Amino acid sequence: MKTYIHYILLISLIVFAYTAMASIAATTETGQFNEIKKLSHTRRIAELNTLSKKFFQMYPKSKHIPDIRLILAESEKVPDTAIKSYRILVDKYRYYPRRDYAQYRLCEILYLTSQWSILRAESLKAIRLFGKSTYLIHFEFFLAKANIFLDKLYEARKICQRITQTNHDYNTLSKAILLISHIDKNTTGYSKKYINDLREIIVGFKKADITPTVIYLLGKYYEKKRDYDRSFSAYRDLITKFPKAPESVYARRRLSRLKKYNPRSANYIPDDKTIDKIDMIDIHPEIDIDEGEKLQRGILYALSLGPFYNLKSTRDIANLIKNDFKPISIVRLRRSFVIYVGRFKKSESALSVKIRLAEEFGLNGNIVRIRKDYKKLYLYGE
Repeated sequence: MKTYIHYILLISLIVFAYTAMASIAATTETGQFNEIKKLSHTRRIAELNTLSKKFFQMYPKSKHIPDIRLILAESEKVPDTAIKSYRILVDKYRYYPRRDYAQYRLCEILYLTSQWSILRAESLKAIRLFGKSTYLIHFEFFLAKANIFLDKLYEARKICQRITQTNHDYNTLSKAILLISHIDKNTTGYSKKYINDLREIIVGFKKADITPTVIYLLGKYYEKKRDYDRSFSAYRDLITKFPKAPESVYARRRLSRLKKYNPRSANYIPDDKTIDKIDMIDIHPEIDIDEGEKLQRGILYALSLGPFYNLKSTRDIANLIKNDFKPISIVRLRRSFVIYVGRFKKSESALSVKIRLAEEFGLNGNIVRIRKDYKKLYLYGE
C-alpha cells in the first residue's frame, strides 16, 4: 500500500513540475513567441494583437520580432494596413530571410486591389532588391501586368519577351505568351498576330494552367467574327474538358446565346489557312454600337476626335463627353485611337456638334462620313 501511495505521489510531483515548467516557459521570450504562433492559426485576432504588443514591449531586441510582424501582416484584414506592415518588414529588417516573401505579399495585395502605379514601383524595387529570389518571376509578372494597366504596353512586352527567353518552366512560358497576346490585342486588335499567339499556347501548351482561358478567348474571337460554328465548338469543348474552370461559367452563358444560330461542330483550333485570312491590323470599334443604333444602308455623319496615343486618356475623354453626345465609339488604329461621336443624317447637325465640342470641351473634331454596306463600315474624312 505504501509503495502505491509513493507511486501516486511521484506521478503528482512529475505532473506538477511539468505544469510549473510550462508556466515558466510561457513567460519566457521563446514561450511567448510559441504562443503567438499558435494564436496565428486561430481567429482570435484581438488576443494575437494584444500578446504581440506585449512581446514588443518586453523584448524590443528579440530575434523573433520580424516573424511576429509577418504573422500580424498575414492576419490583417485591411489591405492598406497589411501593405504598411509588409513594407516595414522590407524596409527595416534588411537581414530578415523572409524579406522577399513580405515584398511578394505586398505586391500581391496591390495587384488584387488594382493599385497599378504603386504596384509598378514596388515591383521594380523588388526586382532590384531580390534579383536571385525564388519570387523573382512573380515580381516580373506583377511589373508586366502593372505596365499593361498603365498603358505602358511596350515596356510590358519587353518584360514578357525576356521571360520567354530566360525561363523554361511550362506554365511560366504559357503565361508570358498569354500576356503578349493581350498586348497584341490591345495594339493590333483581333489580328493575325493575336490569333497566332493563342494558337501557340493551345498547340504547344495543351496542359498548361491557362488553357481554359485561351479556349475561351478563341470562342470570343469566333463569336465576334460571327463564326458561330467554331465559337460554339470552342465553348462546348471548354465546358467538357474544364467544367470547374471559372471560364466555363461564362462559356455556358454564351452557348445559350448561340443556340438561335443552330451551330454545328467544327475544328476551332486555327490552322494556317485560317490565320492567313486574318488581317495584320484589325481596326474595329472598342465600344460596340448597340442594336438600336445600327446604321441603315446609306450615308451618315459623325465627329472624329483624335488621334490619341494612350488608351486610358482616350477612354477618359470618351467618358467625359458620353452623357452629352451619343453614341460614342473608340476605334483602334495602327498606333493610335480615334473617338467617333454621334450619328447624324445631315452634315449641318454634325457641324453643330463640332462647334459645341470646341466651345464646351476644347475638343477639335473633324466631320467624317460613314457608309454601311452590308456588314462593313466605311469612313471618309472631312
